[in-house]
Amino acid sequence: MQVHLQLGTPGGVEHRHWDAGSFQVWRKGRFLTRETAGYSDQIAGFMNVGSVDTEHPLAHNTLLFEAWNSGRWVGRGPHVIPPGDDRGEQPRALPEVRRLQHEAQFGYIAVDYSNAYRNMPESRVDWPYADKAWREFLFIRPLQALLILDRTRGSADSQLPWYNGGGWLLDGPHVTADQVRRTFVMHFETAPTTNANRVAATLGTQTSELITLLPTLPSFRIFNEDRTGDEEAGQHRVELDQIGATDAYFLNIITGYDSGEAALVANLVDNGASWTITLSHPLRGNASIVLNKGMSSVGGSISIDGSEAVPLRESVQAISVTSERPVWEATYLFRDGFETAAP
Repeated sequence: MQVHLQLGTPGGVEHRHWDAGSFQVWRKGRFLTRETAGYSDQIAGFMNVGSVDTEHPLAHNTLLFEAWNSGRWVGRGPHVIPPGDDRGEQPRALPEVRRLQHEAQFGYIAVDYSNAYRNMPESRVDWPYADKAWREFLFIRPLQALLILDRTRGSADSQLPWYNGGGWLLDGPHVTADQVRRTFVMHFETAPTTNANRVAATLGTQTSELITLLPTLPSFRIFNEDRTGDEEAGQHRVELDQIGATDAYFLNIITGYDSGEAALVANLVDNGASWTITLSHPLRGNASIVLNKGMSSVGGSISIDGSEAVPLRESVQAISVTSERPVWEATYLFRDGFETAAP
């Protein structure tokens, strides 16, 4: 199983897509999930209303606030604006990778999109709905499972006078922070079926499955994205909303199976200030993950097959590239210089 993550926003090109935070997963010759690829093709709009171009966030596996993600660049962009320089109407920042960890049995990354989802205050193209937006990925290799945690806080800025006057060029609702609609988006190449908190699709000899642990009672909106004249572009899209709380979390697991293989068992325990997620499979083993709550990413750990819990790294693990291969900074090394998971 291979995982591809689009963490940032491509810069200096005009043919960019709005795909910050998107993910794609490949297993045994099939995409368990992928973006809807296109070149000026039309697919279904949000909630299957109207149509949008395939550059839109809805064509990708993204986290949305009121059906949009990262800030719009005016003129050239995205690009780095040095600290202290005038940002004009541009986004407040680029996405920030805050935590990155490579281990033999898992990979972990946490990205802060909070400022990247907003343009400068009182700018014509600010989308005023995100106060906090984090996306975290934990890829557990033995279990062939990708865990995704989204931390979201809505913003009431759309009620400010600027967004109710003639200077704001966009069209969005004027809502309190708790009424900001946040959406987890994922795609399947074939029509999926639902069973409680699971969505699964058959892809030849493979089965792709989405398991939702938060919200605890998910209500999936699933439809074919195809639009007349662009039937080859669209896939089957899942939209999962949260609305009604200022702070909200999505916790999802994506995995895949061979035909007839047993399903992954996934359970969530709420500890008050944290969650414990347990995953188990009769052939792949088991894992116990602790993730802390809050609108920023700190702490956490993972134990695989009963081993001692490994803390999730608080910083970005360094990587260098030699003439032979990439080399990760490692806490533990064999005598020959290669890394190992633990002593």
